[in-house]
Amino acid sequence: MASLEINWPIFLLSRQASHDAASRLWRASSTVRRPQSLGKPSAQTRNWQEQRMTGEPRVRVDGTVSAEAEITVRRLSILLVAGAPHPSALTTAVATVEAHVDATIQQLLDRSGAAHSQLGAFLIDRTTASFRQTWAARQELLRDGFGVVVEPQALVQQLSLIVDARNALAHGDGSMTAMQTTSWSKAHELRRNFERKIQVSVEGRSLTITTRSVAIAVKMLIDYVIGLDLAVKEIR
Repeated sequence: MASLEINWPIFLLSRQASHDAASRLWRASSTVRRPQSLGKPSAQTRNWQEQRMTGEPRVRVDGTVSAEAEITVRRLSILLVAGAPHPSALTTAVATVEAHVDATIQQLLDRSGAAHSQLGAFLIDRTTASFRQTWAARQELLRDGFGVVVEPQALVQQLSLIVDARNALAHGDGSMTAMQTTSWSKAHELRRNFERKIQVSVEGRSLTITTRSVAIAVKMLIDYVIGLDLAVKEIR
């Protein structure tokens, strides 16, 4: 797979609180380029100044990505400055990526040659009904059905961890679910990953989501969206 350097989202925001939220995301990513403080203003600095005048949040993503992926990246970025409660922001972020992945799979199904035969159309209808049920089904269809492999695998693992956090919020009322705590070793590993990788603290079974947690999770989700976009391009 060809390498692609991404200049991750630059959030151009009008209020100081929004500026602080953007700075937190910058610190969460080792690949973010900060505007230069001396000399001629960089393009990022000029965009920042433009944002302060227009009041519209903007995101700059360098590299060849599809329009759909860029729209999803922008939607994820806006969550950082929308002012929603942290659990709601994380839940919405996962739902945003879920909708993007579902749309990507549907496009691949629509473009497949199998759709032109009666049997193929029947199988696609059955597949469409099933792949939306779980993330495991989505990943299996992408990998085994279309040969779409998101690399590195860490992107998929990060997505899975954030989905686990979302599940605890959505299905466990803010606490790790019974399924997530079926064994002590599984629960212990999940707690450790929550705290170390996305800075979600866990007291007993209860999760605490912070601004920092949301910023890290959004950055990881953006990584996955662009990784998926590149993987799809590889098979076309």
